[in-house]
Amino acid sequence: MRFNVLILSVFIQLTYSQNADFPCLRSDFSRFHQLQGKWSSEGKYRLNGAYIETSGSAEIVSDLGGCALLGLNQSLHNDKFYQERFLISVRDSIFYRSRVDSEHGSIGLYIGTMVNDSLIMDKGTERIRNRFKLFFEDTDRFTTIILLSTDYGKSWAMVETNRYRRND
Repeated sequence: MRFNVLILSVFIQLTYSQNADFPCLRSDFSRFHQLQGKWSSEGKYRLNGAYIETSGSAEIVSDLGGCALLGLNQSLHNDKFYQERFLISVRDSIFYRSRVDSEHGSIGLYIGTMVNDSLIMDKGTERIRNRFKLFFEDTDRFTTIILLSTDYGKSWAMVETNRYRRND
C-alpha cells in the first residue's frame, strides 16, 4: 500500500517538474498547506446500516516539491484497526484525491473542484457514485464527509464523516 502512494507521488513530481507553472504555487492549492500537521479525529461510519463512532489520528505532510499533500489516517472500527493513505494534488484548478485503505485494498480516485471554500470531489459516473467533501472550519479544524448515491446522484446518504482537530 505504501509503495502505491510513493509511486503516485513520484509520478506527480515528474509530471509537474516539467512545467514551470507549478500548481502548488497557485492560490487554488495554497489553502491546503494549512492541513499539514498532526491531527486527532472523531468520526461516524455506516457499517451494515448502523452508524458507529470512532476516534483516531492523522498526519498530513507535503511531498518533496510541495505540490501535493500525503496523509495517513488511523482509527479503530469495531475492534479492527483501520488505515487509509491518501494523496491530494491539483492541476489547472482540478483537484485529485487518491486513496488506499486497509479495508478494501484498492485505489480510489476522486476528482473535483473548490466550491464556496470547500473541496467537493466525485468518484463514479454510473448509477453508484461516491462524493468526498472537505470543509475548512478554521486553521485548527476541518471536516470530511463521504456520501453515497445509488440513483445516479439524485439523492445522497452519508457513509462517513470525520472531524479533525490539530494536535501540534
